[in-house]
Amino acid sequence: STDVETIRSTEIYSFHLNEMKEVKVSYREKPDSSFSIKILGPDSFDLKNAHGISIPVALLSKERLHAYLRLSSFINAGAFVTNITTKDIILHDQPFCTVTVTDRANKEHPANCYYMPLLKDSPMLYNKKGDPLEYDTDRYFATINNGSDFVIVQRFHFGRLLRNSDYFLKNHKPVHR
Repeated sequence: STDVETIRSTEIYSFHLNEMKEVKVSYREKPDSSFSIKILGPDSFDLKNAHGISIPVALLSKERLHAYLRLSSFINAGAFVTNITTKDIILHDQPFCTVTVTDRANKEHPANCYYMPLLKDSPMLYNKKGDPLEYDTDRYFATINNGSDFVIVQRFHFGRLLRNSDYFLKNHKPVHR
């Protein structure tokens, strides 16, 4: 194929632990769920909650921190979106979430996530009560590469990054969705 859009890499994040300095997740609608993880060394982390307070190391699950940070070695978009008439309308809203990986050279790599309006091929059109959904529950739009690319990300894959600071606590029991 000679079509650049079909052969481009859909890679969003491809960082190993030693290449990252920090991972930040900021939620606009639920700011108390935001957090940041500074990577101080191969087995040393500073997890801060939404209020910028460091969580004591004794309370943290290093296994969960390592597993979470390993996700950044392979996060891809589902597809590039180049021909959508509602892109400007979607980007006019604030992102519901921003995931930012800062590399060791202090370069930030943000992914701004936006709700995807329901489409005719959306897998779920109604909630459990039978009420119509406003947004697709399995996919989001995102801007990557400092806003130059507009992509679709899947909740199943990219959504694994969307946690809160409680997830990393030793006594936290994750809820499976």
